[in-house]
Amino acid sequence: MNEFQLIDRFFAREDNPDSVKVGIGDDGAVLATNNGRDLVVVTDTMVEGVHFVCGQPASALGHKILSVNLSDVAAMGAEPDWVTLNLVLPEVNSNWLEEFAQGFFELADRYSVVLVGGDTTHGPLSVTATVGGWVPHGEALCRSKAKVGDHLYVSGALGHAALGLSLLSEKRISINDQHNCFLRRLLWPEPRISLGSLLRPLASAAIDISDGLIADLEHITLASGDLGALIHESMIPIEPGFEEFCSHSAILTMALTGGDDYELCFSVDSKQTGAVVRLSRHLNLPLTLIGHVDSRPGVRVIDAQGKYRQINSPGYLHHW
Repeated sequence: MNEFQLIDRFFAREDNPDSVKVGIGDDGAVLATNNGRDLVVVTDTMVEGVHFVCGQPASALGHKILSVNLSDVAAMGAEPDWVTLNLVLPEVNSNWLEEFAQGFFELADRYSVVLVGGDTTHGPLSVTATVGGWVPHGEALCRSKAKVGDHLYVSGALGHAALGLSLLSEKRISINDQHNCFLRRLLWPEPRISLGSLLRPLASAAIDISDGLIADLEHITLASGDLGALIHESMIPIEPGFEEFCSHSAILTMALTGGDDYELCFSVDSKQTGAVVRLSRHLNLPLTLIGHVDSRPGVRVIDAQGKYRQINSPGYLHHW
């Protein structure tokens, strides 16, 4: 099977929306622009052995490579529209590709995201997706507009994916244990698209939590003028079930630095507390106040006794 046959069999689709003038099959996609809207484009790469483990279900990988990009789109307050997909494959395995495409398109169809192109190459397994989305002109959420005194919130709960990876690494669960809620959060993250778009008139800054809360929140504070943040340890949202697997201290470390949560962290003017509560109820999604922005550079965590918690590794970074 050559690369063009592979694309035709597994990824070509007949119906395209009006915004896609030319999709898969040409040298490039042609996409219609829309007056009054800005185009947001994001991209992510996942490499076997770095971002996912060998033997991970192909459907989960198809879901996740799209989900992590949709999470970035959500953090910008945009509505996703189209995606390109690049595959580097060590071999052509039809069953694997069927499952990968199923996981990819199930999520794509849920958010009306159209695959418009990409590339396939022979080599060590890795996948790259690039997603484009739209936001009203001048309304994109950025990391750079947080202000001193803003309240800091996170969506959902933190640390589940980190615990899932830990349990997997310690062989306390298997990669096929689909009933383990922590493993599912690692393999099947859910992008907060609805939350992102509704935050546009409310949030001053936003980011998705991919490398750990501390590390990603620091991107906001640095981009906003070398500001700082104070987080209250007791406010970190952690769902029940962790205690069965690890200590309280380990739980907090995973929640603060674990990464792969793909929840949104955002700053809001302190006078908008009521609006955040109403938004949480509207979405049926926990939005938890965890601290505030201040003028002292750096992200600090304080415990219930008023002592600062030492953070030795703030989050995940690639090193060469």
